[in-house]
Amino acid sequence: MTLVGHDTSHVRGSVSALDVAAIMRAFQIPYTVATRVDARIQASWPGLDYLAASGAAEATLTPTRARAARSVLPAGGRLQVNANGRRIDAALRSLHVAGADMTGRVVVRDREQLAGDVQTRIADAGATLSTLEAFLGRPKGSLAPVRVAGPVEARSHVGGSVSSPAITAHVDAPALVVGHADNLAIAADIAYTPAVLTMRQVDATWAEAHARAVGRIGLSAGSRLDLTVDADALRLQQALRAAGQNDIRLDGTLMLHGRSSDRVKRGCDC
Repeated sequence: MTLVGHDTSHVRGSVSALDVAAIMRAFQIPYTVATRVDARIQASWPGLDYLAASGAAEATLTPTRARAARSVLPAGGRLQVNANGRRIDAALRSLHVAGADMTGRVVVRDREQLAGDVQTRIADAGATLSTLEAFLGRPKGSLAPVRVAGPVEARSHVGGSVSSPAITAHVDAPALVVGHADNLAIAADIAYTPAVLTMRQVDATWAEAHARAVGRIGLSAGSRLDLTVDADALRLQQALRAAGQNDIRLDGTLMLHGRSSDRVKRGCDC
């Protein structure tokens, strides 16, 4: 390796069975990723300007535990990174975290601009919620007060910049179980920036009932919340049975139109 003057610096090496969680604990990072990394890297850069590096790296992540625990999240999969000085191309190969499998490619141009697409598949939304509850140290059922199960898929496009990413996504959950209700279908088109979450269209269908929500939710203090919800053909007796309230005798069809518009008093802590 050359590290002085105007010469070109080179590095070639490999890493075997690197315990990422142990390193994160050594740096007193409050959350840890339970994975073992095996990697190879070959790169070069002018002088000490490592941000202008060209080369390639490949890493395999192997989970070191089967289940999440408080502040500990297992992860597995493969990462491939190629760089040519002005462009970094990162490919995700079946990255598995919290019951979600992610595959795709993200590109960073000129150290700032983002572009890419990522596909996410969740085999069971309920299992993913349980994993997140364990990771956050929350009681079981705290993230969803009723049973949730079923597959979810999302196709996301990444844009914007490293300092201000912009993400658009289409989310499809064709057969969810929520409480005692089954075959609930949800399709959503949403957009995220650090300033606002935009619900371009969120549709939910259950039996004959249909609901749609559109709007914007500001993510900083003082920004606006503007949300419109429409629902029709919801049979009250069917909804009560789905909620487990079989002893309540009430029938009819519900139609709803609502709008909320206000300022956000507190920004998002996430």
